Amino acid sequence: MLSKLSKFSGGLLSKILLGTLVVIFAVAGMQGLRTPKDTIVSIDGEISVSTTEFVRGRKNIANSLLNTYPGIDLENVNLNQLTLNELIKDRLIALELKDLGMYISDDLVISEISQNPNFHDKKSAFDKDIFDRALRSSGVKEKDFVRHVKDTIGMRFLSKTMRGFDAPDKIVQQLNMYNNQERLVELYLIKSLSLDDIGVSDEEVNSYYNGNKNRFTNPETRDVEYITIKPEFFRNIANISTDQINQQLSSMKFKSDSDRKDAYNGLIQNKLEQVMFESIKDIEDSIAEGNAFDRVAKQYGLQYVNLPTVSKHSLSNKLPSSKKLIEETFSLEEGISSEVIQDDSGKEYYIVNTISLKPSQAKPVEEVRRQITSEMKKEKMLTEQKKHAYLIKNSVLKDSSSYNDYDINKVSLTRPEQDKSQFGVSPEILVEIFNLENIGDLSSVFATKNYGFAFAKLKSIKNTQDISKKSFKDTKVQLSKFMDDTVMQSFISGLYSKYKIELFEGNIPQDR
Repeated sequence: MLSKLSKFSGGLLSKILLGTLVVIFAVAGMQGLRTPKDTIVSIDGEISVSTTEFVRGRKNIANSLLNTYPGIDLENVNLNQLTLNELIKDRLIALELKDLGMYISDDLVISEISQNPNFHDKKSAFDKDIFDRALRSSGVKEKDFVRHVKDTIGMRFLSKTMRGFDAPDKIVQQLNMYNNQERLVELYLIKSLSLDDIGVSDEEVNSYYNGNKNRFTNPETRDVEYITIKPEFFRNIANISTDQINQQLSSMKFKSDSDRKDAYNGLIQNKLEQVMFESIKDIEDSIAEGNAFDRVAKQYGLQYVNLPTVSKHSLSNKLPSSKKLIEETFSLEEGISSEVIQDDSGKEYYIVNTISLKPSQAKPVEEVRRQITSEMKKEKMLTEQKKHAYLIKNSVLKDSSSYNDYDINKVSLTRPEQDKSQFGVSPEILVEIFNLENIGDLSSVFATKNYGFAFAKLKSIKNTQDISKKSFKDTKVQLSKFMDDTVMQSFISGLYSKYKIELFEGNIPQDR
């Protein structure tokens, strides 16, 4: 069927970057187009999730999270559950499309594929050769990709049938007024106590020290040495000859100059990888035979560095872009050298050795007595000040004036700002203030950024009537989208009851 796509072809081949189909298969559900033996999930005995498909889907989701939330700690994310949810959801939708008898024509599929920019040449026209090469490089069969495109189109049509909720104007107006609500509060700011009034005994300091010795230690230090191997080292050894590469290419046939260029670059990369493997093995063997690091470095013309008495923190300052090297260094036993470590950028390589190490040791209590005393005074002061704040709050509740050691600030708040930190108050407290129901209600006692403890008293609530057309329209879109999403989620939840899902948990790979 896809032979029809040839009419969309035109122009020279564009260079296909490594991983072209990563974008296309970013939806984890694409991975479930076959039914292999190593099944993780079976749905009505018709569609299953294989181990290989699960691993690919998990990798795609991990990459998506890292791209969307740079710096996210994937150790705290249940990737297995996320992957299962996505894969099962997509299988259920595919089954439902089949059950509904939804037919997607070949012409519609052709149009969908031809508009995918990943298959376009330099003139932004669909190129069948690029399409074929992209599928081959990703190991995906044409019929499987076509099925995926059909499911995607079907899902799009299915979504349209469940969307289009039109929120009533009266509800939109009430919601808009609520969202633009203004509140006036009196903020009771409790005056700070003096540290001079707080006492800490030697017994309290000793007890605190014994219970927190791990906080008062001199860090582990090491004498380390390492060798740096730069990419130029491998290129110099490889001594790649253009004539030799061209001679190898002369026995091959290519459809275009772009194909030939790809093959040329591939041969060079293969040569470099072979040289890299052999060179690293020679260096590691030389170290394993007992040769000193500095002598090995000199023999191969590599950079040698000796760093005496470094802690993990100080080494991080010296090598801020080499976290892998630092972690490996402080995991080695004394006198043991590492395997080759690739730096964080992936451009350089290291071999590190721990010459000697000095374990972390607790500091004497007298050395940290002043620090502990200061910390304990602050902790005691905060505790006493919070107690004092609650006494004042109780006094305000009783309309008593038995306390006067506080200041009152009148603050006007609007609901759109409730998720932003204002006057040193956390967003959670601002939400609480907007949840107060009656005039005169008090919030809980909370800490402020610059003034110690405080609590708020609700003075007035105003729902503004000045609603712009844009604000009204935005709220209507927001409410309609919420209702559409709710309907879709309800539909998907129903599929979990309609189909029999069997999970083979023991087949789930645990390695990330």
